[in-house]
Amino acid sequence: MAPFDARSLSRKLLLNAAVVAAVLLVCPWLWQSVRDAYVGYSGVVVAKGDYMWVPFRDVDWYITLEDSQGHRTKRYVSAYGYAYCDIGSYVVKKRGFGEYPRKPGDLRPREIEQLVQRKREQK
Repeated sequence: MAPFDARSLSRKLLLNAAVVAAVLLVCPWLWQSVRDAYVGYSGVVVAKGDYMWVPFRDVDWYITLEDSQGHRTKRYVSAYGYAYCDIGSYVVKKRGFGEYPRKPGDLRPREIEQLVQRKREQK
């Protein structure tokens, strides 16, 4: 059995980390949707779209937002976020996973379920 070589192990780890960093740098669609799923943002929806970057993967939906200074950003969203955003409407996404962009005052799906449940219980 070969003796343990700490130098070889650290070299392998460094090489693997460099390969992962290079792949993430060259393929931003692998990490941008995760970032956009967490950060909060707001603005007027000026465009919506979808495309398929990677084979054997689902469609990536995005919205293009324009903020109050006129700066446009592309944000990757889930199917719910894509469905609830209308072009020309102002949307706000709260910070955190599980949130999606919606018009101010709109209820989340969970809140709608609770409202319907309360209505059923009142009858």
